[in-house]
Amino acid sequence: METSNKNPVHLYAAIGRVTTTGGDIDDRLAFLLGNLLSPNPGGTVDVSFASVIIFSAKSMDQRREIILKSFHLRFRSMLEAKPNQNQRRAADFVEKMLKSVFAKLNQDKWLRNLAAHGTVLSFPDGSCRLRPSFIDFDGMDRLAKRTPQYATGLTAIEIESELNKYGAAVDNLMTLSMIVAALASQPPHSREFLEPANALAQRLGQRSIRLRDPS
Repeated sequence: METSNKNPVHLYAAIGRVTTTGGDIDDRLAFLLGNLLSPNPGGTVDVSFASVIIFSAKSMDQRREIILKSFHLRFRSMLEAKPNQNQRRAADFVEKMLKSVFAKLNQDKWLRNLAAHGTVLSFPDGSCRLRPSFIDFDGMDRLAKRTPQYATGLTAIEIESELNKYGAAVDNLMTLSMIVAALASQPPHSREFLEPANALAQRLGQRSIRLRDPS
């Protein structure tokens, strides 16, 4: 069924999808942290402890700091290796992708905040829109600055369009979990590490990495 901007059911459904996808992002963050904390990288990962940590964090910035610090602790020896060694190059490569993924999450978190705290209003043209609450002056200002058509709020169709970025974020986090597990359990020059790492780098607009077998 085609999405309509004049049917409030479609708007509420779009808001629900934002909330659901936001939960998927948190789940993927927990799985990523679980791989960083796991004593058995590449195997079965118990994410219960990681989930408690992720869902206890109060913001995306806190989640970012937790995961980056865990990454530095897990791969400390690789990050301290000489710059020309495979281990160092691979660890630096993954850290750069981690920061890039979190930068994109920070750019898109406004939609999640709007879905959680916004107000649904009907307009004279018959459209239904989601806009920041009347007391959220900062939210109104941020929304107006994004693009002119968002100044009065978001329609269901506009929310659905923005959701495509969230879907990409979920996929990127899942790939990062695989990359972290491979980096912890396989040689950096292995196909198990290089293939997903270079695939994600391409999606993020970064240069690929080539590592030779040192033997």
